[in-house]
Order: sequence, then C-alpha cells, then structure tokens
Amino acid sequence: MELRLPHLPGELEGMRILHLSDLHVRSPRRRHEQILQAVGHESYDLLALTGDSMVEKGDEPAAADLLVKLVRAAGGRAKAGVMGVWGNHDTPELRRRLAAVPIRWLVNTAWVSRELPLSILGVDCGYDEHHGLSGDLAGALLDEAQQVPDVRPRLRLFLTHMPIWLPAASAAGVDLMLCGHTHAGQCRLPTGHILYNATPKWPLSMSAGLLQWGTTQCLISRGLGEVYVTGLRLFCQPQMPLITLRRQQP
Repeated sequence: MELRLPHLPGELEGMRILHLSDLHVRSPRRRHEQILQAVGHESYDLLALTGDSMVEKGDEPAAADLLVKLVRAAGGRAKAGVMGVWGNHDTPELRRRLAAVPIRWLVNTAWVSRELPLSILGVDCGYDEHHGLSGDLAGALLDEAQQVPDVRPRLRLFLTHMPIWLPAASAAGVDLMLCGHTHAGQCRLPTGHILYNATPKWPLSMSAGLLQWGTTQCLISRGLGEVYVTGLRLFCQPQMPLITLRRQQP
C-alpha cells in the first residue's frame, strides 16, 4: 500500500516499510515459511515488528527461532535495519532469548538516523498488559531530542503494540504510527462487523486499517497469527503490510 504524508521529507520519498505484527508463534507452521519467503524476497528499507511474537509461556523457543530466521531472511536488505517493540504476550523469557539477536528493540527509546531526516520511536508494552499504557512516550521523545543532529524537518515514525497510543502520538507530533494487537477482531461476522478487539474502550470500528487523528496517520495491522486456537480466523485474513511512503501533493 502507499501512504501519502503531507510533511514527508523529499529524501524519504519511496521509502518502504515491511510491517509484521502479532505472529503468535506456538510451533512451526506453513504460514511461517510464507512469511520468511516474503521477508527474503521483497524490497524494503525497514523491517518493523510491533509485538506479540508468542502466545503463552512455553512458546518462547519456537517464537525466538522464527525471529532469528526472520532476521537472517532480511539480511542486509533493510537499510534502516530491523526494529521492534514488545507486545503484551511477549514474556521476559522471550526478551532474554532475543537479547543477542540483531533487532533494535525500542523500549521507551528512539533511533535517529544520522544520514536521513528520520526518527523512529517505540514504547514498551508490559507482559500481560491489557488495560493501560505502561510505556513512556515522553521518555522516547526525550531520547530522540538528545540524538537529533540538525534542525531539518524529520519524519517521526512511532512503533507501538497497542492502538490506544494514537491520541498521545498525535499530540506529540508523530507523522506515522504502526501497531497491531487487535487482530482486526480475528473472528468477524460475514458482514465484516467486528465483535471484539481485545482493547478496552477502543471503538470496534477502529480495529484495523488506516486511521487519522489530527495530522497523525495510523496503520493497525490485522496481524499474522491467532491467540490460543491456531488457525482460528473467520472473515478476517492475516496481513503483512508492505508500505511505500509518498509525499502528499498540496
């Protein structure tokens, strides 16, 4: 998909982001091979992971194994690297297992490019967190401010697991936010109506797709896996967005 941003710096015209969310790995499955093939063959500048690589305790070895394979498949094709944030299903044990894997985890921190006008921020999502915002967006913004090398206008990309950060992201001047968590309902009615999105106080009608809050655009992925019952998706296909950034013409 193409996303048109009104303040996209010219140097980032055509930048491509491959967005993976909610893998919910329990054991190897054919879908994982399809994901690895896409990661190894598509052209992109950033591989962005927005949490929930596993389902429950005991799934850490399988989830870590797939993420290692994803990094290998990405190779050096992602100029900005592989970056991610944790989800509410990602245990401390999974974090430990992936500590040495070359994924830049944004835990209430920011990554600032020295060559391009680009900042990527991320907030942490506590294990088993469902109802609040335990992350620290202010901390990520302060971390960004300490790294910015010049006064050029920059694209501010925000990675988070849960969509409920959108109002705060808009107030902070974020240009684009990528997230998941909702699974777009996972099981929908044939009409497409969503019955549940696992996000208290978040409107069902805002469970997936491209949203806008103020000047901030937000893409909520349908995700790539399922919770508890593997393969249980009804009228809601899995999704791995490949995003091309374009400057919106005045």
